[in-house]
Amino acid sequence: MMTGNTKKLSNKKHKKSNRLIFLYGFHTKKCHNTKRGYFLMNFIDLHIHSTYSDGTLTPALLIQQAKKSGLRAISLTDHDTTEGVEEIIKYGNTYGVEILSGVELSAHIDASAVHILGYGLRHNDPVLLAQLAGIQEARNTRNQKIIKRLNE
Repeated sequence: MMTGNTKKLSNKKHKKSNRLIFLYGFHTKKCHNTKRGYFLMNFIDLHIHSTYSDGTLTPALLIQQAKKSGLRAISLTDHDTTEGVEEIIKYGNTYGVEILSGVELSAHIDASAVHILGYGLRHNDPVLLAQLAGIQEARNTRNQKIIKRLNE
């Protein structure tokens, strides 16, 4: 469910194992020195869904799972909502997991569906919340029409 990527770093640039490295907006201090080079020991997951959209875990349980999995940072990117961001930030602070606010928006370009991930947004901005509410309302109306057609 939660995954991360390692990034090989050059021995020449990072000779000390406690050197500060900047990766995807998160600071990480631990590196592991191997014969092949330095590898980041911290992982991040920037695409996670909670029960506020189509995920199966609450923000609190996501944080517990992230900590258990060794993730240093995550981004909650629920579909068309930022409702869980405040909650996940609270639990992230408690468990020592960094949180990057996020959202996933669906769009269409020609006949293709596209998913757009937004990061570092002001999750409680009134203009953003109004736009997201409009998107959610349109989706709910569309879903009701689909259900009605299926029941015919």
